[in-house]
Amino acid sequence: MKKRKTIAHQTESHRPASDLDPEAIAMRAYFIWEEQGRPTGKHEAHWLQAEAQLRRAKAAKG
Repeated sequence: MKKRKTIAHQTESHRPASDLDPEAIAMRAYFIWEEQGRPTGKHEAHWLQAEAQLRRAKAAKG
């Protein structure tokens, strides 16, 4: 049986340098993927969207 990749593994090569926790980004990207109906081929966009959301939340906290 073929081993499934997780969001974190799929986006690892696309991960920009970040001061955010990669696991938090991966989890948020997963929820975005779920919310959008689990589309294929969007992992990089989901990662970047998750990173942006977490960055905004971090900035709002001060």
